[in-house]
Amino acid sequence: MNQRRMQIGMWGGFDASAWERYALPGINGLELCQLNGERELQEASLFCREQGIAFGIHAPALRNDAYTLPKLTSSDEGERAAALRHMEEQLAQAKEVGAEYVLAHFPYPAHLPAKRWEAVARLLPTPDVYETHPPQEERVFADIGNRVFDSLSELQRRYEQRIVLEYDFFGDYENIFISLFAEYNEIEAVLDTQRLDVHAKAFPGFDPYRFIDGIAPYAYLVHHSNVMYEEDGMKRHLPVLPEHGEDSRFGDAAAYLERISRRNDRFHLLFEHQASRVTIEQLAACYRTAAQTIGLFR
Repeated sequence: MNQRRMQIGMWGGFDASAWERYALPGINGLELCQLNGERELQEASLFCREQGIAFGIHAPALRNDAYTLPKLTSSDEGERAAALRHMEEQLAQAKEVGAEYVLAHFPYPAHLPAKRWEAVARLLPTPDVYETHPPQEERVFADIGNRVFDSLSELQRRYEQRIVLEYDFFGDYENIFISLFAEYNEIEAVLDTQRLDVHAKAFPGFDPYRFIDGIAPYAYLVHHSNVMYEEDGMKRHLPVLPEHGEDSRFGDAAAYLERISRRNDRFHLLFEHQASRVTIEQLAACYRTAAQTIGLFR
């Protein structure tokens, strides 16, 4: 269970047949999110134990009426308290079913940088979710961040259950974001190669490689997928294929993964893509190329 993993994800329900279709050789982990009740979570847990698969939980583990992430960095104290209660519930549930980690977004609600290229930024889904109103001042963001990391570190120790935080848009507070992981090294980071590209294309001043160099040493997990830009939208969560590097419509996910690998040789990799969009042969090429990039085989 402690070996380095390449994982696939299941969002919105557990489907053992999807594992049979998409867990090609080399895949040895699973991430679950928004399952249809306790019974399905128990079923998924039993499947993983029988198959010898390590799995993690992207909070929330169970489906609600509306998909909601815990608002850990809300300006509203009541919302932050509710988010921490939610995280404690997730940790207790994860420990019961044998999950390897619990993942939440940080910061959330996310911050959009003040400067933006509107041609790309306007394509972001549900922009109301990606903005804190009014934007937090730097000192407020830092104070809330420290409170959140303090609380999560205490919960992680109490439940002996790993917590990882997935990078989300942090406005103009990149240095504070990185410093929190440096100071609270019990909590580890999750990077997202698709989000890195959108971040770089939508917001001038953000250098994804500079950010990777700063945060990669604290990364536990990388979510790997690509994005294709179109005139009126984006196609997201695409499998990263070798030919994407020759097509300017696609993001630079492969290059980001390579840069992360230079700074960290311990992280696990989750293919956060819609595998059904490509052929099995293309999917195998996606897995093989990523495995070579992160040094699982040469």
